[in-house]
Amino acid sequence: MEQTYLQLLEQRYLPSLFNGLVKAMNAAPPESEEKLAVLRVMRMLEDKSGRNNEVVKQYMAKRWSEKFHGQRDIQAQLMSHLDYALAHTDWHAERQAGDG
Repeated sequence: MEQTYLQLLEQRYLPSLFNGLVKAMNAAPPESEEKLAVLRVMRMLEDKSGRNNEVVKQYMAKRWSEKFHGQRDIQAQLMSHLDYALAHTDWHAERQAGDG
């Protein structure tokens, strides 16, 4: 079951997060701090070696608070999935090893 959950995170959840981050990055003003923050979070999600979990979690919590205002249960579920993904995924290393 754990492997199936991890596959779902890697194939559905994280790509969905990246899609939202790409949209946010494209909407941010050129050369802005906002754009830089999005790029930083994207890199940390992708590569565990330079990841700061708290930075990623704070950024995503802010996004979810705005998108799902007043829906704390949804925000908590999303954060739970993010916690697990941060602990168990490293797309960059998988690609380097030929697994991704």
